[in-house]
Amino acid sequence: SADEINNEMQMIKGGGAALTREKIIAAMSKKFICIIDESKKVKVLGTFPLPIEIIPIALSYISKEILKIGGTPKLRENVITDN
Repeated sequence: SADEINNEMQMIKGGGAALTREKIIAAMSKKFICIIDESKKVKVLGTFPLPIEIIPIALSYISKEILKIGGTPKLRENVITDN
């Protein structure tokens, strides 16, 4: 399911820590279907943090890049992905 979705059908997904795998499967698919309920609808995306998956060696570099564009990186401790 989506973490957030707006009226333009743009969404944030990946809060469940399967981001990379979900993106690959979606890219290989002819059609992408995501089931949501009313609680996921927002006017503007951004209430839910934007999840990204980073390999450990790149953590420091990516954190600095996020800061450069005005973001605030936050590491989710003890989260293990399928990758």
